[in-house]
Amino acid sequence: AAVERHDLFEAERTAAELEISALKSPYNNEREKIELLQGLIDLEKGEPSKAIENLKKACSWVPSEMLSGYMETQTLHYYPLALAYFRTGDMTKARAEFERVTTLTGAKYWFGDLYAKSFYWLGKVAEAQKDKKRAIENYGQFLDLGKDADPGTPEVEDARKRLTALGDGSASGTR
Repeated sequence: AAVERHDLFEAERTAAELEISALKSPYNNEREKIELLQGLIDLEKGEPSKAIENLKKACSWVPSEMLSGYMETQTLHYYPLALAYFRTGDMTKARAEFERVTTLTGAKYWFGDLYAKSFYWLGKVAEAQKDKKRAIENYGQFLDLGKDADPGTPEVEDARKRLTALGDGSASGTR
C-alpha cells in the first residue's frame, strides 16, 4: 500500500520490519515477502534492474498455480516483474511475463485490473517489437475488458490513441 501511495519512506520502513520478522521466523519462505516488497520499492524508485533481481527471487518462492492458496498471489509477483523487464527494454522477457499473467486463473478472479492491464502492456510490447497486428489485438482485448472502466483512465485513453495511430478504426473501446 505504501508503494502504491508513492510513500517510499513507509515502504522501506515496512521492509526493514519484515526483515527483522523474517530473521525470527522458523520459515525460510518469509524472505519472499521482503524480496517482493524490495522489488516493488526498486521499481518505484526507477531502478528496474534492481527490481528484477529482487522480484525474480520473490517469484522463485511462488509454487505452481495448482497449489491451493497461492493462485491469488502469483499475479502480484509476475506483473511487477513483467513491468520491470519492460522498463529495462527487455521486450522478450516482458512479453513472456505479461503473457503468463494473462494465463493465471487467480489474475482473472482476484486481480482483474492487473489481468486487463497486462493486455495493455502486451500491446506496448508488440509496438516496441514492431508487431502492429499483435499490438492491435492486445489493445483491443484490453479495451474490451476495460469498456466499463472509469472515464479518463490513463491506460484506456492511451490504448485508444495508440489503436487510432496504428490505423485500427475500432478504437472506441467497445470492439
